[in-house]
Amino acid sequence: MSRQHENTITTKLVDILNRMRSTWILIEQARPFKNNQKCPDVFVTELGREPVAIELKLDGISPNIRGEAQAEQHLGEELSPAPNMVAETLTTAMALRIPARFLHVERRDLEQELQQANDIHYVLLSKDGSETNRFPDKGWAEGTIGDVAMALQLGATPNSRIQKAAALLEHSVNKAALLLEAAKAVNEVKRIRLQCGVPSEKKTFASPMGKPDSPHTSLI
Repeated sequence: MSRQHENTITTKLVDILNRMRSTWILIEQARPFKNNQKCPDVFVTELGREPVAIELKLDGISPNIRGEAQAEQHLGEELSPAPNMVAETLTTAMALRIPARFLHVERRDLEQELQQANDIHYVLLSKDGSETNRFPDKGWAEGTIGDVAMALQLGATPNSRIQKAAALLEHSVNKAALLLEAAKAVNEVKRIRLQCGVPSEKKTFASPMGKPDSPHTSLI
């Protein structure tokens, strides 16, 4: 069996990711930074989203965690103007670890093996001011290429959109909780009426015109 070089595996991974989302662009060994010639293994851009720098490493006998430090070094770097670029500085980066067995996978089998793998490890890093956030907080996330693609999409989402989505989610959760409490109260009223032998008739409010109001404004 031939040994697959890191660049060969990176190329194949990029090919698979590119087909998973038609609107993003993944470039290998790009030079996206204005003030230095550093080249992330992969640079991801998409119109309306934050760019993401990816560092990919192959595990050996022990986990190869060097990619995380390399990815973190890219955070805060000023970006050169380019199509699809919506940010002036890089705020998101990812480190990927590919299992060591891929060093021994035949080239013709590489794509299938990558698509079937469920033990690809990754870390998503984001910079907010002087603070660097990490997902997960400890250790490495583990999953498929599909999981990596979802993490990339999340990382590329501008913070303002994430905050808006979080606010909407919180509102929805609070609204659902209120509806649940209301439903519990209604059921409790029904239970008490049954115990007391009171029929659960619907009574409508009288409108100012002396006619029954909408059936939606009824008391149970």
